[in-house]
Amino acid sequence: MEYRYSIKDQKGSFVMQISCANCKKPIFIYQKRGPGGLLKIHPSRIIESELDIEALNSTYECPDCKFELAVKTTQKSKLVYRVVRGHVHTKKLPSYRYK
Repeated sequence: MEYRYSIKDQKGSFVMQISCANCKKPIFIYQKRGPGGLLKIHPSRIIESELDIEALNSTYECPDCKFELAVKTTQKSKLVYRVVRGHVHTKKLPSYRYK
């Protein structure tokens, strides 16, 4: 499923692939802003995804192995998913081109 999020060329941001740590299946392509590890997933920054984000309940699970990747929460009245540490793998995609 593709989303209409346009990649903005912002200082300190980069595109990364998020995959399940259990089965290694790529889950989505995400634009990360700022330094450091992936702590929260903002649905508005997801570029491509295997899951329909609006149809999710309280957890973000791998579609293959049902491994819990993130938990739904709110931050400053916005919906975010807090990543469960050690349950996702991240990989920078420096040459990613938006389709």
